[in-house]
Amino acid sequence: MSREFRRLNTQIVQHANAGQWKKCAEGYKELYDMLRKVENFKSQDGMSRLWSLSGYTSIFIDEHERATEADITYIKAVSKDGGLPPEERALAGFSLGFILWLARRREDAMKAYKQVLKLIITEEQKKKPIIGMSGHPSTAGREFDD
Repeated sequence: MSREFRRLNTQIVQHANAGQWKKCAEGYKELYDMLRKVENFKSQDGMSRLWSLSGYTSIFIDEHERATEADITYIKAVSKDGGLPPEERALAGFSLGFILWLARRREDAMKAYKQVLKLIITEEQKKKPIIGMSGHPSTAGREFDD
């Protein structure tokens, strides 16, 4: 496992240094998939699943490459996987929203952002008054619950 981790990490760095962003993204995705199979994995360097997922999505967020429909489907699946830690799902959901926004898929982007807010807004916060998306007084719960 650690040998494979080091190999992938080295390849990711090499691809990034060479400006081979699609290969870099593929490496991060492969690393993330590998780490998902190992519960609570963290290397001595502090690199983790969250780091590899962030690396994968950052290729698209930083506009080094355009996300393909396969990339979007993958990130969306991560964001909806209830078996994953909330921070991974939130990162995937935020990234998905940003990627969809860049692709001018505004409605889909807003749906992705709404899903992230559902993950992070507490029941207590849902009761607080806010100015709603329509510009009228509302509550966070009314705005973000389906």
